[in-house]
Amino acid sequence: MGRTSLKSKRKLEIVEAFEQCVIDYGLEATTIEMVAEKAGVRRDAVYHNVGNREKLIQTSIDYLIEKCIGHLSQDFLEAAPKHDRIELFLSELFGGGFMQNHQNDWTVIEELTHAAARNDATKIQVRKMYEAYAEEISESIGKVLGIQLDDKVRETAYVIMCLAEENAAMQDLGLPKSRSETAKAVARNLINQLGHRS
Repeated sequence: MGRTSLKSKRKLEIVEAFEQCVIDYGLEATTIEMVAEKAGVRRDAVYHNVGNREKLIQTSIDYLIEKCIGHLSQDFLEAAPKHDRIELFLSELFGGGFMQNHQNDWTVIEELTHAAARNDATKIQVRKMYEAYAEEISESIGKVLGIQLDDKVRETAYVIMCLAEENAAMQDLGLPKSRSETAKAVARNLINQLGHRS
């Protein structure tokens, strides 16, 4: 376990270049040539290290899952005092450092989500990303409450994911912060209801 392989390093550079092109030009306008130029490699290096455009999208989604969504599963919840865990989790999910630190990633996710409506392969990959996101939220709720995961926890996690996603979109539009607090309060109530089950 030591150094990252050159291919892995190059692959990450290409994916980051792809994501930057998506931010700068949109997904539809982004080409392999643009990605290669942004990464400082030849076009064939993109194909060799990552693959075609569909594979590039898939690889980008895999990195986004690891980078953004995996953040929620960190052990910070277990390290926090039990009475602070719900607030800590919700603050991360509803725009604490999480959204601010991943703003460019969310821009890429929005582009991919829009493209999913027109492309079945992208739809499958984006759905995989959101399923992973919902599962991370489920696991975090389990940690916060010290409960086993079941269908009710997963259903609640899905609703909270939808609240958090749309809240982030509305906050990007400049809606009052108080509305974000209301969405967070709804999520808190849902989590508390899970904690009070028999």
